[in-house]
Amino acid sequence: MKHKVTVLVTGIGGGGLGEQLIKAFRLSDKVNYTIVGTDAVVISKGFADVDISAVVPFANAPKYIDVLIELCKRFQVQALFPGSEPELKVISENREQFEQNGIFLPINPKNVIDTCFDKAKTIDFLKNNEFIILSHKK
Repeated sequence: MKHKVTVLVTGIGGGGLGEQLIKAFRLSDKVNYTIVGTDAVVISKGFADVDISAVVPFANAPKYIDVLIELCKRFQVQALFPGSEPELKVISENREQFEQNGIFLPINPKNVIDTCFDKAKTIDFLKNNEFIILSHKK
């Protein structure tokens, strides 16, 4: 018998990470995922691929986090997976609210996300930690 887990995937509109996460969950032969999918567009192609769909505000809207937490509570979501970069950033910035509500966020810490979204910070990190060595030929 498969283990049952309810997850919420944001940004499922198509062609991005949200859509790919849904595909990965559906491939599991060990876990039966109930997928709650969200998008900011009413006519989202991703809604056809999830068990429960919900239209949410854009990630920069004041109530975005509150809406996600309410959905997680209503559908007993155990883990939330951001499906777009704007959502990843705002969810990361509000990590404590999700943790306080028992919602697992399988994402990197905010400082790692901030570094990875900035090419100059990423190069500095890689140089400072000896992942890359830049040489100048004369």
